[in-house]
Amino acid sequence: MLPLEYFFNNPYFMVEILKQINSEILENPEIYFENTCNLVLDTFDSKNFYLTPSGIVIYFQQYDIAPYSSGIPTFTISYKYK
Repeated sequence: MLPLEYFFNNPYFMVEILKQINSEILENPEIYFENTCNLVLDTFDSKNFYLTPSGIVIYFQQYDIAPYSSGIPTFTISYKYK
């Protein structure tokens, strides 16, 4: 198994996750907890990812950054950011 750091040599992916969250909050503010940005940094686990043809999908557990009704939050980061 390869660690997430193998695919990204800088923490840019975290900025991309926060950008995606902010975009989603503008459309539907109820899908995340109020302090989501802090929760992303506090609950991030570098083992929670998988690969797809589109990019690396980083996910958070239910209740980490959003209510149960939002499902498992996933964020696809394009391979171009390696």
